[in-house]
Amino acid sequence: MGFFKKSSNVAVQDRPAFVPPPGLTTTPQQLVRSVPFTYVETQQPAVSLSKEVRDDAKHISLVKGFDAMKAALENCGMAGLRAEIIVMVDDSGSIQYEWSAILQILVRYLGAALNLSASGTITVITYGNPTNPILITKDNYLQVKELVRPSWGGTPMGATLEAALAIAEGNNSLTIIGNLTDGNPTELDRNTGLYTTRMSNAVIRSSGHPVMLKNLAVKTVPYLEEIDDLPSQIEIEKDAAGNPVKDSEGNLKLYRNPKGLRLIDNVDSQEVADPFTMSDEDFAKAFAEEIEPCIEVMAHAGILTDVPGHSRTF
Repeated sequence: MGFFKKSSNVAVQDRPAFVPPPGLTTTPQQLVRSVPFTYVETQQPAVSLSKEVRDDAKHISLVKGFDAMKAALENCGMAGLRAEIIVMVDDSGSIQYEWSAILQILVRYLGAALNLSASGTITVITYGNPTNPILITKDNYLQVKELVRPSWGGTPMGATLEAALAIAEGNNSLTIIGNLTDGNPTELDRNTGLYTTRMSNAVIRSSGHPVMLKNLAVKTVPYLEEIDDLPSQIEIEKDAAGNPVKDSEGNLKLYRNPKGLRLIDNVDSQEVADPFTMSDEDFAKAFAEEIEPCIEVMAHAGILTDVPGHSRTF
């Protein structure tokens, strides 16, 4: 759905035809499963922070991230949303210089979970050990450095997303999968000679699930924009400036793209210029961006049911 620092003045119909690289799944992705949309009209965070947590947060401020996320969700009309959060963490050798910032961002994800998830928990899976998830809560977040141990290995992004999707399948709700990384996948597909095949195909498969993938790059990673721009079967109509077009009632105008590979665009890719100086407010804004339109499209695709004012039309 676009990089944070991205502008466009090209109309949708003027985009060059998409040519799938070798090995990319070209069979259109179908709906895999539906879950009910959960929204609490009282607009209260899912989990309250106790006085003990506020007093104990001496080194990493959980409460600041919690409050910033609450405000960001209110600003985009999503206060009261309920969703589970999984975070994929790149622990390759190249990211070690940003590792302390990565741990800070993980605590901000926990601030999001306290607003959105009834469990108040984020599930963290590292690239180096994706089959051993780590649960971070308000009770153990100050030990995040000890809990999340980096491998300083490669970047098996596709395998990690597959592991995240396996966890998401156990959730009976929308799942937001964060992806913290600084580089391209390093899984070589010997049939195609490409390193991106496994991840791209995992992204396509994810589009049939109640899953939104939020890529957050701490360096420029052009590949993340490529998977952001994969053609979808259900597209949002855009004007000549690249802005979504809405009808008189404020609903998105959608159309069917017969050449789409994934069911919907469930990806949002953003870049952090400097993860060390990223504020809680900037993270919250980046996290909340595009959640609302994605939910609307999921409703029309049948991925989410019971979305107020929207029903399956595709």
